[in-house]
Amino acid sequence: VKKYQHATNLLTTRKHKLAECTQKRRETEKLEEEERLPKHWKTGSALHQEEEHLSEQIAEAERNVRRLEKHLVDIGPDVGETEGLV
Repeated sequence: VKKYQHATNLLTTRKHKLAECTQKRRETEKLEEEERLPKHWKTGSALHQEEEHLSEQIAEAERNVRRLEKHLVDIGPDVGETEGLV
């Protein structure tokens, strides 16, 4: 059950990071168009690659959560009920 909770927390965190990365990429691309991007910032293309990597990690985390949910159902409904998952 702790693995399931950890996996769902990880999934939530990665989705939040993806949203932040997307927002930052849009801001960066706007600054790039205006040629005002600070030198220490990542470029829009670097942030786009980061978004793709996060998307892959999210897909993997979702598969892991589904696998753990199936496992919890397989080992017995009483475990899920006592932990508030069902």
